[in-house]
Amino acid sequence: MVSLPYDVLHHVVARASPSSYVALCRTTRDLHAMTTPLLFRNIDLDSHQQRQAELLLDVLTCSESLGRHVISFRAYALLDTVATHKVCPALRKMPRLQHLDFTGLDAVLEHHMDDVVDILKGLKDLTSVKCWWIDERDVDIDRMLDALPPLERLIVDADGHHLAGLHRLLLRSIDTLEYLSSQDYELEVFLTRSDAQGRVWRRMRELKVIHFRSTRLAHAFPNLTRLYMFGNPPEAESVLWDQNLLPRLEQLSFPLYGPLPDIALRQDHARTIPHFDLSIAPIASGHFATADFLDIMRCLNWQSLRTLSLWISPESFGAHEAVLDTLPSVFESCSSLRYFGLASGHDDQRDAMELVSMLHGWILKARQIRFVDVKMAVILSDMDGNRDRDDPVHAHLAHGITTAFDTLEHLRVVQFMVSRHPDEVYWTWTSRGDSPEDGTTARNVDFRAVIFDRESEQAQDVLPLPESLSDIVDLVDRA
Repeated sequence: MVSLPYDVLHHVVARASPSSYVALCRTTRDLHAMTTPLLFRNIDLDSHQQRQAELLLDVLTCSESLGRHVISFRAYALLDTVATHKVCPALRKMPRLQHLDFTGLDAVLEHHMDDVVDILKGLKDLTSVKCWWIDERDVDIDRMLDALPPLERLIVDADGHHLAGLHRLLLRSIDTLEYLSSQDYELEVFLTRSDAQGRVWRRMRELKVIHFRSTRLAHAFPNLTRLYMFGNPPEAESVLWDQNLLPRLEQLSFPLYGPLPDIALRQDHARTIPHFDLSIAPIASGHFATADFLDIMRCLNWQSLRTLSLWISPESFGAHEAVLDTLPSVFESCSSLRYFGLASGHDDQRDAMELVSMLHGWILKARQIRFVDVKMAVILSDMDGNRDRDDPVHAHLAHGITTAFDTLEHLRVVQFMVSRHPDEVYWTWTSRGDSPEDGTTARNVDFRAVIFDRESEQAQDVLPLPESLSDIVDLVDRA
């Protein structure tokens, strides 16, 4: 492999794992020189490995060159006292740092703020900061925020505080900021300040917020392509259908609970957007009807949808049935749909065979579909104690999915989950790959049944489909 051209070899090595970097560092001088920068590129400290964290900080502090390779520094959890005192000396050896995560550095900010401020002033390449869980301990957070340069990415939890330093940082980053995720911070209150009114962050592309109370956000960030709203439903409900608000929007995550949007305001407007995620929680009227779901969906141009992801709260009365009854007509009109996801916590009392048939019917109506991910808290009594290949539900579902793969040339993955207590069962089909040892192959379909324990740290490793909308969009765009 060493005889390969340098650029080819570097491309291969760059895709290796950190453990492979360690092994390659010990082989030849050329590979050592190539892998060392990759090995130290991202420093992630774990509080469960305190001794290793201390040793790594010592190595970075003592070396004259290793710290220059570090571009990202993160501490996932609180460090002990010994490791805390070693962070600042190590950071001083990282002049090329681009991303800094303060999540586990509370004690560092409390006891070494002067050092932190001095270090931040010297980090000329720093463009990304995560400042999470700012608490009420006696720390002058504004000093730290004022020491930061203009940023491209900022993730912040202000814990409900109105931080003057954060206001100044946002204004300082008006020509650079591209990504902002704010929690427990009144962004709209900031935009009403005299020094922020009418200002426009033209480079902003992605915004994650809990509150979206007015169109002021849309005017301050007019070029957003990705908007994720969590927690409270937007009082500026017209963002759902008004294409003039955020005209470049491509991804929208929309929460629905409390009062329903006043659809009468929509008139004939519909937003053209390729990727849509809808969370349905309990609404003010108590019952979520089929007409309510149709009204929400009609705010969008169905033919433009490539991704449709739905989450239904188990406390949302009527929403589960309304969605299931409406999906066939939605699928018929979503001619560009590539991904469909449905997660429902409602205990569905329908017959298991009926639900399987419904799933099969949905898939066949979406001719361009690539990925299907369905998670339901379904009571399947005929599965109890029977997970073998003779299970009638299993056989019926396997037959339906096999037919779907034969009928739909673009279908790649179907994932179907039913909840059981205390386990969950994931059934996954894919049109490619090797059949697992405990699976059976039907035509070109690889089948596997996986028992999923929600307490297992390895649980996510068995799931082929992502959860977040941004990751789903990446999957769809690559397909």
